[in-house]
Formats: sequence, structure tokens, C-alpha cells
Amino acid sequence: MTIRRSRFLIAAAALSLCPFAFAQDPSPVPNGATEPQGSPARPKFSKFIMDALSSPHALKGKLYVSRDGTVERSKVYLKREGLPEWTHEVADAKLGKGEDLSYEVEVYGDGTEVFEISRRIDGKPKKVSIRRDRQVRYVETTVDRTSLPAVVSATLAKIDGFQPTECHRRDGEKTAEFHIRGIIAGVPHRARIGADGTLQSLDRHLAAEMEVSVIVSEPAAK
Repeated sequence: MTIRRSRFLIAAAALSLCPFAFAQDPSPVPNGATEPQGSPARPKFSKFIMDALSSPHALKGKLYVSRDGTVERSKVYLKREGLPEWTHEVADAKLGKGEDLSYEVEVYGDGTEVFEISRRIDGKPKKVSIRRDRQVRYVETTVDRTSLPAVVSATLAKIDGFQPTECHRRDGEKTAEFHIRGIIAGVPHRARIGADGTLQSLDRHLAAEMEVSVIVSEPAAK
């Protein structure tokens, strides 16, 4: 999802349809108009995400949407300079030195704001997710399918037509879970399975596009 810059907007492709946090404050209405009484508040991205999208370091964005249409998570991929320097030091400690693959900021459904860094270590991708208070949310490692716990493999086998391509284990603050990427009928999907074998979500990845305004028009002169 390449971001195209102009004087007035950033265009970004948002990938993924799956289970983002947003504020319920109403958006400004152009040209000084007012919202009709009783109209529903329009959801807004958090300042954390908007600062990232408006940054010159922004590369692409990603939305996670639940089945009922709620935007549950949002993510922005950035250049290295888009993350605080201290995050790279945390990655050194938790992942080790290696080839950097991606830099991200993300807001989870519970409002948690994180920085994420992915690296290739010993030939395999690894990722660390770091909260803004500098505490590690999780470390993700790539694992072989043959090493998956039996209960996870059993759940995976029940997903009709799912052909696994990548297996990732996330060891977090509370528990471990597995993110299995694969294909169903030629379309990329991700299965999120708990360490106890519970299927937490099955998400389909779709290409989309969003335009992010970087200039807000002033109210018309009276």
C-alpha cells in the first residue's frame, strides 16, 4: 500500500479484513456547518495513528475490521526514522541484531498504542511489540508447522480449504497464541488460534484504499 503525497492528501491502501481503536469525538464539519441534531458521532482515528499517517515517514496503512463493520485495530508502516530511537534499543535486547524488515505503529481494540519492529534473525522473521511506556507487549517468532501444539494443529485442520503458508507464535504479557497465514480459494487469510486450541478469528486479507487529508479547510468568511 504505497502512499502518494500531494498538497492536500495522502492516499494509502488499507489491507486486511479481520477483527482498531477509534475515538467517538465528532469530526470537524467543513465551512463552519453544523451536524444535524441527533446525528451519530462519526468515528475518528486516534491522534497516535493520525500523526503517523501524516508523517513524512509513512509508507502504508492497514485496518482490521470485525464482521459487524467495527474498525477494531489500525496500523501504519513507517520508515526507520518514524519510530523513537529507544524502540530500536528494545528490539536489540529482545530480538537481537539482524536485518530490519518493517517498522509499525498500531492501536489495539483496548486502546493500547504500540511500536513494532520486525527483523530477520538467523534467516527467520521475528517481531517485538512495545507499548509507549516501553513495556513489551509480545515477541513473535516464526515456527515450523510440525512444531505446533497438537490442539492448535487439530483446530487448523478443521478450517475448510485452509492451506497454511506461515506459522507464527506470539508470546505475550498474559498468554501465547498462534497466527497462521495461509490461502483459502486463492485469497490470503490468517487464522488466530489460542495456545489451548481455541479459534479466536479467521481473517480474510483484501486490498482497499483510503485518502487521508493533511490540510483542513478553513470556515468560509462571513
